Amino acid sequence: MALATVVYLVIGTIAIIGVLLMLRNNLQTSRQNTLTRTTRTTPATQETSKTKNPYGATSIVCGADSCTAASAIDGKRFLIDDTPQLPLSTCDAEKCDCKYAHHEDRRDEDGSR
Repeated sequence: MALATVVYLVIGTIAIIGVLLMLRNNLQTSRQNTLTRTTRTTPATQETSKTKNPYGATSIVCGADSCTAASAIDGKRFLIDDTPQLPLSTCDAEKCDCKYAHHEDRRDEDGSR
């Protein structure tokens, strides 16, 4: 009877350790996914010039598998402070591969705004 008790204790301990290791792995994966998805950049925070151009602009350049929200504003120029953050809040892509393009002025080459 003592041998059976020891065997049950060893099996129970191994099972508990296994469950704890699986929970730890799931928690680490969940944290990684959360950090990856919530990290956002803005063109305003990427500004490196000490004197900010008041008419500087950015546009969003869609990646190969861009979402419909990004495709709808592909190439549209925004003033630096008005540029939406990437990934867009309505982005449904698994991994956003859109980028910012920087421009000296919000106007296009033909002068339209």
